[in-house]
Amino acid sequence: MSLTPRPADFRGELSRKLTLGLALTLGAILRLWHLDAQVLTGDELHVVKVALAWPLDEIVSTWTYHGADYGVPMALLYRVALDIGLRLGELELRVPILAASLLSIVIMPWLLRGKLGDTGSAIFALAIATSPLLVLYGRLVRSYAPAVLFAFVAIVCFDRWRRSRSLSSAAGYCTGASLAIWFNLTSAPLVAAPMVFEFGRLALQRCRNWQEWRSVLALGACALTAVALPILPARDSLFALGEIHGGGGLPSFATWLEVVRMHAGARSPWLAWVVVGAAARGAWLMAQGSKENRSWLGLIAFAFAFHIAGLIALSPDQLDNPIVINRYLLVLLPFGLSLVAAGLAAPLPRIPRRAHYAGVLLLAGALFATGPLRPAELGTTSFANAPTYTYFVRAGNTVPRDRLPLFYAELARASDRGETQPIIEYPWFNLATHAFDAYQKHHRQTLQVAALAQSMHDDRLALANMVQPRAANYLESDARWLVVHLDLQNEERRVDTSDRNHWMRLETRPAIWEPLLVAGPAAAQALEQRWGPADFAGDGLRVWDLERIRQHSTRRRGR
Repeated sequence: MSLTPRPADFRGELSRKLTLGLALTLGAILRLWHLDAQVLTGDELHVVKVALAWPLDEIVSTWTYHGADYGVPMALLYRVALDIGLRLGELELRVPILAASLLSIVIMPWLLRGKLGDTGSAIFALAIATSPLLVLYGRLVRSYAPAVLFAFVAIVCFDRWRRSRSLSSAAGYCTGASLAIWFNLTSAPLVAAPMVFEFGRLALQRCRNWQEWRSVLALGACALTAVALPILPARDSLFALGEIHGGGGLPSFATWLEVVRMHAGARSPWLAWVVVGAAARGAWLMAQGSKENRSWLGLIAFAFAFHIAGLIALSPDQLDNPIVINRYLLVLLPFGLSLVAAGLAAPLPRIPRRAHYAGVLLLAGALFATGPLRPAELGTTSFANAPTYTYFVRAGNTVPRDRLPLFYAELARASDRGETQPIIEYPWFNLATHAFDAYQKHHRQTLQVAALAQSMHDDRLALANMVQPRAANYLESDARWLVVHLDLQNEERRVDTSDRNHWMRLETRPAIWEPLLVAGPAAAQALEQRWGPADFAGDGLRVWDLERIRQHSTRRRGR
């Protein structure tokens, strides 16, 4: 018998590889688009500060940083890089996350190819590549992308193990479960779900085959050991984390609807329901398929329910906040997208195949055109990694154009004329970016921030979008304008934002704002003494034209 594939096999294999190549290319473009301009912000900074400040043994033994799960394995990786003399810029910090996110485009469809078929796995690859949440969290200096990948591998390996009892599948489940939880603790309910499912199945069937029970118990013991090994050194801080972050509240029905829209990748509720309908059709088709597919569907349905129930039982901090619960549920998203792919892969009855796939392309185009990944949106912000951007079903940070400070209104007009006039914003603090983001939506100029925190100006970092707040550094930058904010707290009050924690911080955390209220006026006074009066003064701003100052300094040196 000849082992040479038939021509049709060649065409099918070529088509599959071309589709995978397209998915990987699209995924890379979306994840890298305007990435070099993103300011490290929000919880991204936790892991950076830990890597700079703590030695390896302290990182291993401490799970939290100021009460936050900062990402122990990432901090270890960054600390090792620093210890061997590497300087870390924004891109270097994001490389591990980008790698995990891009690998997901290849690995996940490959693992489910037997269940989805060639067409379904191709659509699945494209869905992973272009899913707004997987793209945005695949750019963040946070541990979500690796956790999503490892959790997916763990569930698929468990499914293979329960049919084959192979050692390789058992090892894949144990390793994936351990790494998923190590990267993100909230993966725990999902990766534990298969074990509960299997024990429940044996109990319901009143299984008397003790070999079955022993094999499941042995796998459970191995998985528990694998999970415990990396987290046992940090057990004390892990218990403290549970005490700090309990009582998160129960998500409302409206919150669940927003989560569904974000996971569907749709700002439009109507488009979201089309995606949900495709997933429901995929589940129905899988239920009508082989025994293996029905078994897989039962496993992931139980995993969905168990993960959500586990989160509600654990009640982590801010569970009722759509931005937060959306992150906790991110590990479920690839499984949902696989059902969407199954539903879209099979042409609808009495509809020509070409018409069906034209409709699939139309749906994909509509999702992209109305979503947060359009170049006109993703390519003009420096804060696509901020929580308000990943919460893309809301408007984020906004201020009407007629309420813009006069300087930013003029900068917006310059942008309308096609002029490039980069700016530096001072003072910058991690939790005070709403005004900068809202202004940038109008002026669309690239920006850098001058951070108050000295840790952000460590010589071991090479951050391109953070400038040390010194006159020499301002002049060495590529910026045209330096904007000094005298009362940033008041500016932040003018911004409409979907960040519900923003208003609490404004009114109840004066320690955030007091340093900013001191730093802005002090810097303005020092710069006036050095450079003379600001080129613009008003609306609580002092703005210097750095190009004018550079030219003046050049003329003085030339005399």
